[in-house]
Amino acid sequence: MKFEYSMDTLDLSKADSSQLKLIALYKKIKDEGLLYKPFIDLRLNDSSYVKLYLDSSDYNKIKVHKWRDLLDKQKKVIIWGRSKEISGLDVPLLYCTVSS
Repeated sequence: MKFEYSMDTLDLSKADSSQLKLIALYKKIKDEGLLYKPFIDLRLNDSSYVKLYLDSSDYNKIKVHKWRDLLDKQKKVIIWGRSKEISGLDVPLLYCTVSS
């Protein structure tokens, strides 16, 4: 809550360009209602990454797979679902709307 308060009360006139990007991203996440939603960093087929926000029920299905265990055992998890793109800085942000 301290972070949320500090982000909402920042003096934008003193912010540099990287801080303004972060503030814009924060506001977008907050406006979309994703601020307190769980998320995962997901690698796509082309080795790029996205941050995928999920509902808690969908996240609970995925969180049983631990990144380190998958890496050690050289295994992968395939996630099927529909998403909508939010926006992003260097990594795209997606919200999973339907998953199976």
